[in-house]
Parts: sequence; C-alpha cells; structure tokens
Amino acid sequence: MKIFASIVKIIAVMLFAIFPMVLYAQTPYIIGSYDDRQTANSADLNGNYVSSVSDVSADANVILLGDIFVAPDHYPLYELQQRGCKVIRLEGRDQDDFIARIRAYNDYIQSGNNVFADIPEGMGNVTQPALFPILKSIELKRPNRQNTNLDFVPKPLFNTPPPAESEYIPPALAGMAQTGRINLDIVFAPNSTNVPASAFAILREVVMMLRSNELMKITIEGHTDNFQSSSHNLNLSVQRANSVKSWLVKSGVRSGQVKAVGYGETRPIADNSTSEGRAKNRRVEIVKN
Repeated sequence: MKIFASIVKIIAVMLFAIFPMVLYAQTPYIIGSYDDRQTANSADLNGNYVSSVSDVSADANVILLGDIFVAPDHYPLYELQQRGCKVIRLEGRDQDDFIARIRAYNDYIQSGNNVFADIPEGMGNVTQPALFPILKSIELKRPNRQNTNLDFVPKPLFNTPPPAESEYIPPALAGMAQTGRINLDIVFAPNSTNVPASAFAILREVVMMLRSNELMKITIEGHTDNFQSSSHNLNLSVQRANSVKSWLVKSGVRSGQVKAVGYGETRPIADNSTSEGRAKNRRVEIVKN
C-alpha cells in the first residue's frame, strides 16, 4: 500500500511540474505595432508580447494585431510559415471594434475552445462574433484532404488585392520612421572593415525591413573621425559601408535596394578633439532614399 501511495505521489509531482510547461507551450506569441500591443494588453489579451518574428519559437501559435504584415508576400509571414507556426489575426474597423474582437476572442478561449486547434492547412474564418482569419495557405480541396471542423469556413484566397498598409519598420529601427535616418551603432575594430558579430542582430532587422518592403531603398553611409589622414579616412569609410552592404546582400537583400557611400571625416556630429566625440563620429548610418 505504501508503495502504491509513493507511486501516486510521484505521478502527482510530475503532473504539477509538467502542467505549467504545457500551459506555457500553448501561450500564443503576439506581434503588432506599439499602439496595438498597448490596446491588446489593456483589453487583457494574454500571450507573449514580442516585437519581431525572430522572437517567435518554431511551431508556435501566433496572433497578429491590426494591419501588421497584412500583405501575403511579406517576408515575416514567410518566416512564420517556414517555422511551422499557426497564425491568426485580430483587427477591427476602429479601436472600439478592435477591443470588441479581442474580448470575443477571450470569451471563446475562456469557454474552453482553442482557436488554434485543428487549423486546416488553408485559410478560413472561425464562426464566432469576431473573425480570426487563418493565414497558412495551401490547397483546400485536394481529394485526400477534407476540413471537417465546423468552426472553420473556407474563404477565397485569390483575386483579392491586399489592403494598403504602411511600410513595415522593425521597432529596433523606429528612428527610420521618424527621421528617415538611423545610426546602426556598429563598432568596427581599429582600421578594420570586417563587420563585427555584435552588429549582426541590428543588421538582421535591416534585412527584415528591406525584404518586407521590396520597393524601399536605402543608402549606407560610412563616417570616421579625423585621427588619420583625410584620404585614409575616406577610403576606410567607403570600405566599411561596402562591407555592410555585402553583409545585407548575402543575407537575402536585393543589391538594387542598397547603395553604399563613404564620407570619411567630412560630416562629424561631435567634437573630434575629445575621445567621446571621436567615438560618436566613427559611425555607420542608413538613410531611406
């Protein structure tokens, strides 16, 4: 009897240990603009709020807020599809409608339903007060595939032009949206033109921005302090700008989207007579054309 009680105790401990892990695994990732994330959080939409698809785990459930990544050919959507994620969207005609749809989603979940369960390999709508369009898409009417879940109703996938949306700029590059220019804070080794590993994270954000907005073009500007000769500084700034461009192109950006120029010491933003000022002048900026 004691042995049986011990076994039951061990099983109970294991269940208590595993249950939170299962709950966490089911928690969706939530991606949207800053304002939409604030609204969703205020409306008690529970999940892991992230600012980039790079923060989303493979095979995860994902909620897109508002009109983020609304174009079906957006690179972030491709990334989510490649990682096997199931994706829905919560949006509204205005903020009140947006909040109402979030509350309808919460009611649906709290009723014991799972909007991500049994999602067909296609696009459909959940027949609830708020619609949650599924974004994964392949053929729905193949002879060997049938959607028997009545919570999902197929909708047309083609011949529907996507709604217009603003250019997607990752939060890490928010300055681009405000001024059209941002300092990437790339710290090259002295006299080196090799892109340091510390810059990879911000450059991946640039890659995502350019691949999401194929018509966007940028100029990479290289700048130095005045420690060396003017000719040396100009050559170094050009090579560093070209190194950044090469990194972006090798990462999947079209060459025609990126231009590289160097200005050497001619455009300082701080006093070159101090070490702090020289550090600020040694910079790589990207400018939206």
